[in-house]
Amino acid sequence: MSRAPVAIDDRTIRVLKSFAPDSSEGMVPQIVDFVSGRLRSSQIPANRPFPTTRLLANLWDISPSTIHLAMSQLTREGLLTRVHGRGTYTASTHTQCAACIGVYQCINLAAAGPDHAYERAVVRALGRRAKDAGLHLRMWADPRSQADQEATAPLSLAQAATSRELRGVIVLNSTGQPLKWLPQFPAPTVSLAAEGEGAHVSNDVRCLVELGVESLSRRGCRSVGLIAPWHPEHCGPDGNMHPYALAFERFVDVCGRHGLELRDEWIEAGNASLDAQGSATWERFGYDAFSRIWSRSRKPDGLLVGDDVMVAGVITAILGHRVDVPQDLRLALHRNKELQLLCPFPATFMENSADEAAAALLTSVREQINGELPASVMLGARVIDEQGHEAMGK
Repeated sequence: MSRAPVAIDDRTIRVLKSFAPDSSEGMVPQIVDFVSGRLRSSQIPANRPFPTTRLLANLWDISPSTIHLAMSQLTREGLLTRVHGRGTYTASTHTQCAACIGVYQCINLAAAGPDHAYERAVVRALGRRAKDAGLHLRMWADPRSQADQEATAPLSLAQAATSRELRGVIVLNSTGQPLKWLPQFPAPTVSLAAEGEGAHVSNDVRCLVELGVESLSRRGCRSVGLIAPWHPEHCGPDGNMHPYALAFERFVDVCGRHGLELRDEWIEAGNASLDAQGSATWERFGYDAFSRIWSRSRKPDGLLVGDDVMVAGVITAILGHRVDVPQDLRLALHRNKELQLLCPFPATFMENSADEAAAALLTSVREQINGELPASVMLGARVIDEQGHEAMGK
């Protein structure tokens, strides 16, 4: 026996008909922003039936797949709820009033390649921690050009912050570009970035350098090579030295303090342009960089790989060149705790945590919401020795 279709409140239909999307921005975030704003302002009543995907597709002349993605996000945020056998309903007023934090992505991390696995791990950790704290996260993947991203915030993001539908915004600046709109943004912000305007959270790469070089020295290395994105001429948007350039300086300094031999041909320092170096991904850069180092007549007996996105490529190259580890080469590799890394030979790891980064981001934005001044956080690293034990950390 079929059920009669659930009647949709006339007021809900009238409000939904007023949706006028901007063709220059992504459709899913605009739908999510429009519906969530009308729910939180009670223009769409709570605890009532909500239109089906097919009805909304006909109402707005938008593809059902796009509607489905938007409704799924609204459901994850707790603004809609699906009842088996009955359909979709708007959530209670209490749920709608829960604090909502925006997560702005310069690229669509869900569709990005392996170079952005760390940022995806941070997003997953943000979701877990926000749920435990009773917060809702709303994602913004910005499809605009880099020039537009740098100049202005997405209109829907700015409107949600101005109307206080968003209490704050976490910025995942995967490309490292300067976002000129951040200082004037109408809500508290914090960025996951090595540097930038306002509050930001980053892994302390200089700490990582010290731990890695010290571990190689303790294991008897007399010479050290480097594969990392820390180019010595890397400058920030203000023209000052980027933290990556400072990390390179620290590497040279720490090697000198420990009396370790360095040669220019043992240093493969990447920069922001992989294409200029003939590598399609950072993993490929790691493979090519190790192959170049190992083709030299003289080779280092220690190697520091300073970014986890390069490590898999380095491991593949070591296996391809049949290097005897640790007899001929000792390794200090960066990794992130939450990301699986298969290493078939002994190595020391300098370990960061995406969960710790997520905790710092949420703490920063909540402190700013409560009126505290924005502050930046540098996250240290821990050393995991060849037996898998935590040796030390900073």
